[in-house]
Parts: sequence; C-alpha cells; structure tokens
Amino acid sequence: MKNTTSTSPAQPSLLHVARHESGHALIATLEGLPLQTISVHPTKGARGHVQLAKRLSDLNLASLPPEQRKDIGTRLLLVGLGGAASLNVIEGDPDWPAAAEDMKVYENTITEMGVPLAEQDDLFFRMYSRAVRLIFDNRETIENLANTLVQRKVMNGEDVKREMENR
Repeated sequence: MKNTTSTSPAQPSLLHVARHESGHALIATLEGLPLQTISVHPTKGARGHVQLAKRLSDLNLASLPPEQRKDIGTRLLLVGLGGAASLNVIEGDPDWPAAAEDMKVYENTITEMGVPLAEQDDLFFRMYSRAVRLIFDNRETIENLANTLVQRKVMNGEDVKREMENR
C-alpha cells in the first residue's frame, strides 16, 4: 500500500475526495456500469467527479420496462452511495454533506424505479449496506485507486479497471 502521509495541508483533503470518488468508480466498475472518467480537482477546493458514459447518464428510467428500470436504477443508486460508503469504511465517517450532494444527482432514481414511498427508506438502507460491504471487501483497491487518483488527477474507466485487476 502506498504512503498517504503528506506534508502539504491540501493533500489530506485531496486524498479524502479521492477516496470518495474512488468508491463511486469501484462500485460502478463492479456493477458493470460504463465508467468514463474519475477526477479530483485540487484547485477547485478539493472537489471530485465521476462520469458514467453519456448513454447511461441521460437515461430516463421511467421509459424502461419495470425489471430493467429496477435493475439499472438499483445499480445507479448503489454507485451514488459508493462515496459515502468508501469514506465510512476507510475514514470512519461517511461525510454525509458530500453524500447529500451525490444523492441530489440520484434523487429521482428511486421514484423513477416505481418504488412505493413506504419502501424507499428500506431500499436506501439495503443499497447503502451493500455499498459498504463492497467497499470493505475491496478496501485495499480503494486505497490504491485513491492514491493513484491523487497523483494523476484524472483516470478513465480503463485505468480504473487495470488498477482493480492489479490488486
């Protein structure tokens, strides 16, 4: 495992963001979703971004048949929870403010899946628990992805796959 200690005050914050984004990327890759890029931006207040392929991010779940809607929606929700799960497993704190920002991206996913309101909390809890398990089982890979991302700033989906295969 690479050393995560830094002499730069900005570096721990960047590593925190990289761990968060690596959680999204790892779960997207494990779930077979087309990952386009993962990035961290040290000059933008240590922010990051994960981009799924255009064809998936523009998808209207409500237009899909029910089983496909549920399958893709569940995987998207799982990816959305990957950042918080990663920070929870690695740092002991899910950073809910950052997770809330992520969930804004996926706020319509559960509704578009056709999940009744009474079952939405249960689905969210099950997906978060699953995300935590996936991250826990791949903790070393997350650390390696995060450290590589801190160094490179941007990785594409193939870079992430290679990094995962090397572990």
